[in-house]
Amino acid sequence: MRKLSRIEEERRIVEQMIRIYCRHKEGNRTLCNNCQSLLAYATARLNNCPFKDHKKTCRLCPKHCYKPDMRAQIRNVMRYAGPRMLFYHPIAALQHIWREYGEHLIRKKPLSTKTSVE
Repeated sequence: MRKLSRIEEERRIVEQMIRIYCRHKEGNRTLCNNCQSLLAYATARLNNCPFKDHKKTCRLCPKHCYKPDMRAQIRNVMRYAGPRMLFYHPIAALQHIWREYGEHLIRKKPLSTKTSVE
């Protein structure tokens, strides 16, 4: 099995979240028109991401490329589907959490261990 690129991973996670939202929150068996258009928009934004494989999660990205209304929609989807990802796609959820918080913790410089003697 080949390793997915960073953009492909993000695309897969966004699709999983939108599917969870549409099925459980809206009660649809397949993606409704609104969710299909949101997925198409998110995919287009990911395909044009200037950071490519050095991309952070969208929430931590310095450049927000979503239009305000679409950003609000994807935020609602992620707010609903994010916690549920642990039940439906646990490995993808843990990888996403690690990417967002774990890498940040590793990069932090350790506190200085200097002690002052007076």
